[in-house]
Amino acid sequence: MARLELHLRTWVIVLERICFSLIVLSKELRDKVYNSLAKFAEIHRKTTQVIEIGLDNNFRPNFSQFNQQNNNQDEQIIKKRNYNIDFLLIHLRDTLHSLRDDETWFQEIIRRTKDFLKAALNITPGILSITGVSLPNDNCSILSLLNQVRQSLSFKYPVASYYVDWRIMLIIQHNLFIWSESEKIISKKFGELVLMEYIWSFLEREWVNAVDKSILDSQTKFDEVSNKVAKALKNTGGFLNELAGNEPIALPHSLWFGILDLAQNLIQRSSRIATYGLCYYLAIESLNKAPSSFIQFKSIELLLHLYNIDNKMFSMIEIDFDQYTQKLSENNLEDSLEKFRNLLTFVKEKYHEDLKIL
Repeated sequence: MARLELHLRTWVIVLERICFSLIVLSKELRDKVYNSLAKFAEIHRKTTQVIEIGLDNNFRPNFSQFNQQNNNQDEQIIKKRNYNIDFLLIHLRDTLHSLRDDETWFQEIIRRTKDFLKAALNITPGILSITGVSLPNDNCSILSLLNQVRQSLSFKYPVASYYVDWRIMLIIQHNLFIWSESEKIISKKFGELVLMEYIWSFLEREWVNAVDKSILDSQTKFDEVSNKVAKALKNTGGFLNELAGNEPIALPHSLWFGILDLAQNLIQRSSRIATYGLCYYLAIESLNKAPSSFIQFKSIELLLHLYNIDNKMFSMIEIDFDQYTQKLSENNLEDSLEKFRNLLTFVKEKYHEDLKIL
């Protein structure tokens, strides 16, 4: 499972490089990559099934049963699932879909977002103001700028609802890394501050939407949509026949999950304590507001990354996990409590396995 995730992340990196270059993918190559997602989705399903149900029940003398479809088992696979793979498959699908037929159009989206970001570096309030940057227009905010960018973009083909904001965020991250690490136009410290400002802005919007809802209120919906997404990936066809005029199905809270993944990537590149601290609060807030095991998983993983970086500074993380389980118990969510404990154990095991590979 860890190797499949690494493989998909490599694909994502390559595809993102292509997005920000003048390389043009042929339709045949895009179709080939796109159709291979079904194979990866099936590998993910079977691997998860083995982990969840147990090796003894899957590897019997008659291996033909391993190829049988069992929808009842699929619906039970929620406690020990590598949700990174689910998200990466969706990201690859939607990025390939957004590149259909017209790469010059995609480059226009990148150019517009980059121009807005250049403007934002001069007018964004909040964290940036403490860096001594001139802020001539305090009435402008990150959210208003993002709304301007969003309104100026229109994808040629339907994309999942989360993907517009997700693509904007990826373009912002890409340019900040280039300007701070390669071109040295801005300092690395300043680049991290700007990126954290955008990460906070996106996540605060997700938290506001979840604030009046009960704990894990979206778990049932997530499970239903997850099954639909898996079936859609399994039955995927070529570009000409796929998603004609319809918005692709995406996992609930995909943007939330993706932003946490960007925060995880940032702490792996950073050496700044302030960045670690901000990402810690991002993860804790996300865990406490998590509407499903999808966000629980990513919050746990981010916290474990921080603990691995400095186990003394983040020694309270185990206490945080205990407090969260107590919170579930106090809300009489015994079934969710048991699932969270299983998920926590699984993510810890997965993290140690990841360290061996990476």
